[in-house]
Amino acid sequence: YPPVCLASHDSVILVACPDYQTVPITTWTGLSPLRLSVMALGLSFSGLLCNFVLMVGLRTQLPYLLLPWLVINSVLILVMFSAGSYLLIFFSMVKRNKTLC
Repeated sequence: YPPVCLASHDSVILVACPDYQTVPITTWTGLSPLRLSVMALGLSFSGLLCNFVLMVGLRTQLPYLLLPWLVINSVLILVMFSAGSYLLIFFSMVKRNKTLC
């Protein structure tokens, strides 16, 4: 399809590929929706549990109860930093395509 241009008073909306389809996350991860949901719920539950242990540690003044929270958040920071660095490198090295579609 050629690009469609819709113009109003002082703005222009450019639709480059109107037949673009989204790809489900299960296609590019290779996981079933149930397995992906269980993994997401497991990670969320472990985060909530670590936060609860942190609150108990603060309340009872037991410093070793800080360790699970510290480990989970350190791992999350490293994973997010790595994913962000990968995406920055990937999208900065992609060749610019002269056509829109």
